[in-house]
Amino acid sequence: RLPRSCPLQTARLHPRSRHLAGAAPPEISMYPPLLLSARDAARLRALIRSGNLLPSDKTPLSRLLWASAIARKDDDTFDRVCLYVQVTLLSPVDSADWLKLTVVLPEEEDEKSCQLAVTNPISRAVLGRRCGERVTWKAPRGPRRMLIAALAKFDTVVR
Repeated sequence: RLPRSCPLQTARLHPRSRHLAGAAPPEISMYPPLLLSARDAARLRALIRSGNLLPSDKTPLSRLLWASAIARKDDDTFDRVCLYVQVTLLSPVDSADWLKLTVVLPEEEDEKSCQLAVTNPISRAVLGRRCGERVTWKAPRGPRRMLIAALAKFDTVVR
């Protein structure tokens, strides 16, 4: 039997779960959950259904949408990366290695101004993530890891 001060004692477990003492309850995950606004989720669904995407782009977007929770209120996504939000990424190894980008729909992509389509691996890696999280994506030279350092949305900076 666990002492009352133990977090597992107070955690609500699913009735059918068979977690042993010392195992993490189902609410605690190794990976932070993705949280999308209802507006972004609707845009992604429409994009997937439109037929304008290649199958190689459609499958990862479908997986992203499937793995994401949908926020009930827009306030819940205040510190999350959404469409049309400027994201600042920093390398955890080299502080001079940084990137500013905005996640947009494919028809609005403009790489010169760092507006990357949601079909881009970097965009898929950051979409729905919280400011302060580390993200990883596949780059041509191998996996790339960076930290979401700041978000700029609606003239508000989140750090």
